[in-house]
Amino acid sequence: MPPMGMGAYAFHHSSTHFGSANMDMFLVLGLLHLAAGFVWAAGVLILALILLAARRDDDATIRALSEAAHLGRRVLRPAILVTVATGLALAAPAGLLGEASIVLSTALAVVAMVAGATVVAPACEQASGMPRGAALIRGRHALRLAGLDLGGQGAAIGLMILAPGWGGAAILGGLVACLVLAGALLNEAEAGEPRPV
Repeated sequence: MPPMGMGAYAFHHSSTHFGSANMDMFLVLGLLHLAAGFVWAAGVLILALILLAARRDDDATIRALSEAAHLGRRVLRPAILVTVATGLALAAPAGLLGEASIVLSTALAVVAMVAGATVVAPACEQASGMPRGAALIRGRHALRLAGLDLGGQGAAIGLMILAPGWGGAAILGGLVACLVLAGALLNEAEAGEPRPV
């Protein structure tokens, strides 16, 4: 694969196979893919900032519940859907659907989107509707789930950008597993510490 990246390679390869008649369609798909990818990456960054702010105090935790659910519903899930759909539409004509970065990033993105809709958002909404003490306990758990979802989305975006082959994906997977383990240990250590009131 040339050094231009998987998306650009798929776009270039597809456009040379199908001629100028379909060039406009591929251009629109490519622009949609890029725009949705930028929105998704920005949403992931904002969610990370929300989760960091939630560690500050109890009021920030309560606010983060509705913010995380709203961001997932209004920004992250639609951006994931458009990014994945347009990426697959660009990769299919180029014969790139078997590439490691496409298979793995699509799988991670779909799992993150489904987990966000079926686990994280309901947990955040349920916790925000509880009395304050219970909301804090359930809310911290819901925000830890949002952090796991955030990790999956970040890994999917990283795979899309880095576009590793199958060997490189295994190495990246090992590094991500180490980071996830470190994050889980850090969360466990912080969960045991008393929080200031």
